[in-house]
Amino acid sequence: MPYNRITFVLLSLAAALAVPAMAHDLNPPDWRGEPHSALAHWEDGDLGLTLTEFEWVEGVYPLHESEPVLHFGESDDGNVLIDLDIPNFVDDLSKKWVRVQINWEGLADIPPSIVDVSGEDGATGERVTWELEYSSPVQPWTQPDGGYQYHDLLLEPNPDWEMIQITAPPDVIVDQIVVDTISIPEPATMGLLGVGALALVKRRR
Repeated sequence: MPYNRITFVLLSLAAALAVPAMAHDLNPPDWRGEPHSALAHWEDGDLGLTLTEFEWVEGVYPLHESEPVLHFGESDDGNVLIDLDIPNFVDDLSKKWVRVQINWEGLADIPPSIVDVSGEDGATGERVTWELEYSSPVQPWTQPDGGYQYHDLLLEPNPDWEMIQITAPPDVIVDQIVVDTISIPEPATMGLLGVGALALVKRRR
């Protein structure tokens, strides 16, 4: 009967909405897709965290000739260490913004967090310094239990590549990581770089 069909559809829809989707890209930065930006995305699969997406937008400067790499390790206190090697643009732009989105399964008093960032300016050899500008509130998940959070970093001087280290408790599984970066000039030169620059989007999947 039509009534029974409608009831079935409504009940099915309600059940589907009751289970929140595991999000991996809830808060992309406004500057994604701008010149000198890059995006790297890892997802959990049969072989663990695997690079599923790497794309960048060229501007005046070329991309460093390499691909993102992920390494696992263990800290002295038994926590999991995840090192992300991110290639970037070989440029003389002064700073770099980075947004890291982390999604995980499991309950823990302390969520996965960024503990270190390293890199250097290829021209001068100067080591990068970094500041954690903002961390969003943890958004908890259920079915399965877990959570999501993103972090905004500022790197200076702007490195040609950076290594971002994430730590996670041993009972937590990090199943998705999204990293966005963008090289930014001093305010006085931003207008000059925007004039006549053609952005070429490249993708690797």
